[in-house]
Amino acid sequence: MEIFKLFGSIMVNNDAANQAIDDTDNKAQKTSKTFGEMLGSAAKVGAGIAMAMGAAVVAVGGLAVSLTDDLQKSLNGVQAATGVTDDAMIGMKDTMLAIYNNNFGENFEEIGTVMGIIAQQTGLAGEELQKMTEGAFLLRDTFEMDVAVSVETAGVMMKNFGLSSDEAYNMIVQGAQNGLNKQGDLLDILKEYGPHFASLGFSAEEAMNMLVNGAEGGVFSVDQLGDVVHEFGRKMREEDLSEPLQQLGLDSKKYTTMVAQGGETAKQAFGEIAQKIAAIKDPVLQNQIGIGIFGDMMGEVGIKGVLAMSNTQGAISATTDALGKINEVKYDTFGEAMQGIKRNLETGLLIPLGESIMPALNGMAGWIQTNMPVIQNEIEYAMGLAGDAIDDVGVAITETKEFFEEHWAVVEPILAGIGAGAITVGTMTLAIKAWNVVTALATAAQTGLNVVMNLSPFAKVTLLIGLLVTAGVALYQNWDTIKLKAKELWTAIDVAYKTGVNGAIDMINSLIKAINKIPGVNAPLIARVKIITENKSSAKTINDRLGNNAQGTDYWRGGLTWVGEQGPEIVNLPRGSQIYPNGESMRMASVGATPGGVTVNINGANIMDDYGVDRLMDRVMDRLALKGVR
Repeated sequence: MEIFKLFGSIMVNNDAANQAIDDTDNKAQKTSKTFGEMLGSAAKVGAGIAMAMGAAVVAVGGLAVSLTDDLQKSLNGVQAATGVTDDAMIGMKDTMLAIYNNNFGENFEEIGTVMGIIAQQTGLAGEELQKMTEGAFLLRDTFEMDVAVSVETAGVMMKNFGLSSDEAYNMIVQGAQNGLNKQGDLLDILKEYGPHFASLGFSAEEAMNMLVNGAEGGVFSVDQLGDVVHEFGRKMREEDLSEPLQQLGLDSKKYTTMVAQGGETAKQAFGEIAQKIAAIKDPVLQNQIGIGIFGDMMGEVGIKGVLAMSNTQGAISATTDALGKINEVKYDTFGEAMQGIKRNLETGLLIPLGESIMPALNGMAGWIQTNMPVIQNEIEYAMGLAGDAIDDVGVAITETKEFFEEHWAVVEPILAGIGAGAITVGTMTLAIKAWNVVTALATAAQTGLNVVMNLSPFAKVTLLIGLLVTAGVALYQNWDTIKLKAKELWTAIDVAYKTGVNGAIDMINSLIKAINKIPGVNAPLIARVKIITENKSSAKTINDRLGNNAQGTDYWRGGLTWVGEQGPEIVNLPRGSQIYPNGESMRMASVGATPGGVTVNINGANIMDDYGVDRLMDRVMDRLALKGVR
């Protein structure tokens, strides 16, 4: 809100400063370069610096607000997905910022999505949540593993093998590095069969080595290895395996109990049974007993694969920090380093700045929402003014078209010289546009309206100057008619243009008025463009045309108006306004004259109707205007 006060004070005090500069300038008139000119040059430099600094401040402020808003949206998403308390969300924010600063995730939204998934499935928070989120991004960026699936798989391993998130991801990374993800199904295999390995007493390290050893033993599908372990545990617990176990010379009750107990005894039973099957010389009997104990997949894996799996030692180790090594190598580039610096600057500088700005913006948003009916009313009023201005332009264009149609035989030779007007203002391109406008207006009023509405005010000026400058080429004998119509046209377009500008200014001022209703805000209004019009309706007296604004008005059309007709009134007059004394005002109203008294004699006029009266009085008023009579 202070920025409004700042701009207000600058604009309010500006008049006083300008007056002081003018006074000094008057005293230094005889110097070759006045103080005012020098100060103007300095002011331009200062203004340029101020504009550049202002633009930078606005850009930084906008970036800070945008970044802070993105962070808050992401945190809101995490809270909605997990249902954590507001107090717990403070820790969530710190975690999200730490992950962002460590260069993980594309943006806050993506980080928030992964954090929400992990918090839902594992209930982790703080440092553990940070590690698991970063691990999920590492697996995605390195092995193209789906984040949600890797989180779910890591959660299964954490639950069944008693691992931390770091340890679970380390097992997954080492498995992928040792060929277990060659078909892109490692996560699904660990998610499905991990619990079965754990139920037989195998650790995560042992289970991963069993899979690696089995795959190296010639098994094509790692999934088949997992299925063998699954079927062994299920059949030993649910089926009567007395016959195949007795064929191996083993006590079925003992080994069934060992597997049922789980842990080390179940793991021991798996190894001993596999060794007994491997010792059978008859391949047919070996396969028959193996399928009876390990299931149908034994036929695909073979005894060689089962024996390989019975070896729980191998390349995979729980002590290897495979995840950390990937982090060191994967993101150890100059570009990643610069990205990390950028992110730390954002979280260390821009987000705190944005957090200080957001409350004020939220407060303003709330005020705007509360006062929206008032604001809408002001905007609709301002737009109505703009619409009136556009209508005035349409009228001016229609009059232009009618003038050209009426005097086409006269105007046509002028078109050849329209380039002279363009050369006069130094813009040949705009003259060509003016030619196009004239041609379009001569064919259809609607087409002319569309074209002229798209022209800038400068194009209109070029057109008019071109016509006036070249008028004497072929039409000097019709000078009075051309001059009069051109003056009318110029006045109509000038008034319409300025009215449109004032309509836009009024719309902006309406918004400023609405903003000024905020406590402590006093932004200055923008001054309207002064419009000077000539009153051509001489068929009426000045008294008939005087405005009566005793009830007040937010938009006076300009020109004379009564003040005090129903008692003392306060008026807001533009600088340089002329005020007539009471006696002169009463005389003007009673006789329809302007100050000083002018007598007009008309001889030989042949007037047949009201239209003729209007045309005659228009001519009279124009002649008076040329003499300086208003």
